[in-house]
Amino acid sequence: MKILLAIDESQFADSATQMLISQNRLNGTQVRVVHVVEPTELLSYSEMPVAYSGSIEVLRKENLQHARKMLTRVGKKLKAAGFKKVETSLQEGNIKTRLVDMATEWGAELVVMGSHGRKGLSRILLGSISEYVVRHAPCSVQIVRLAEKK
Repeated sequence: MKILLAIDESQFADSATQMLISQNRLNGTQVRVVHVVEPTELLSYSEMPVAYSGSIEVLRKENLQHARKMLTRVGKKLKAAGFKKVETSLQEGNIKTRLVDMATEWGAELVVMGSHGRKGLSRILLGSISEYVVRHAPCSVQIVRLAEKK
């Protein structure tokens, strides 16, 4: 089975990783851990200081370096849990479409991801990545939520 595990730096992604470990120890399972970094859109104009655009690039490189460390950490965690075939992938682009494209291109049989569980205005303004993936992925999608605190 080919499982695409989509992560970010949230507790929701940690829950998705834990669920994957607890439920899927099938022999021959391949896991691709992916993190997508959205590019910093920079509206340039002739009066923009060169130093500003340079600092944006520094920030981008720092974000990518941090993302690589996160992917490595999760990959090691999955291998320690018994998964034999684990790879990581750092992507840049629109998170929603990159996840669906990767699932399609790689031939994933399952996408596992956490949900921030946004509602109301924040969902409208920020959109729902998990909802988009559920509607457009070519395979099953498992959305992992945090347990509600009582």
